[in-house]
Amino acid sequence: CGLPYDIYLAEDILSDPSLAKRYRTIVFADMFAIGPRHRKMLEMLKSDGRTLVFLAGTGAADGADATTFEIVQKEAPQDHAVVAEPGVRETMPSLCDQEAKRRYLGEKLAAYWRPRRISLVERPGLRVKARFASDGAPAVAERQLPTWKSVYICEPGGLSPQYFNRLVREAGGYAPAPAGVQVDMNAEFLSLH
Repeated sequence: CGLPYDIYLAEDILSDPSLAKRYRTIVFADMFAIGPRHRKMLEMLKSDGRTLVFLAGTGAADGADATTFEIVQKEAPQDHAVVAEPGVRETMPSLCDQEAKRRYLGEKLAAYWRPRRISLVERPGLRVKARFASDGAPAVAERQLPTWKSVYICEPGGLSPQYFNRLVREAGGYAPAPAGVQVDMNAEFLSLH
């Protein structure tokens, strides 16, 4: 994706909030329940022009309101194909799409894996970036708030390198290369591939 990145557990940031304060874009994955401690952490991060990206299922069990989005869960089988809105340049993929499932899981396993589909409720102030092809429900959306930006991506694998690169750049984060260039670096060395 052309970006350096670090990986932390939510517990790491709950233990030491200063870890997250230096980042302009933070991606939350698999945080299905947003309890009081996680909610407090999110409130602390909603400032300074930061972008918070919530991946598939974040808040699905409890606390979706902390993301600023209202989500809807539909039982399988649902069509997971995602189509970018007109004017959106970045790819908006879905690893739950039948073709992607066959490609990554193989024919037999793909036939049995039928995850729930999560979509967003379309409300004023929501900038939809991609929709589900079958019913037009929002699959990727952004909400610009006074001091931060909230992004929700409903599909596993839906955060493409190109889209992630753009979100980081817009938030003022360090993006030494365009998407598609591998970046390896530490404090004294930068390698672009």
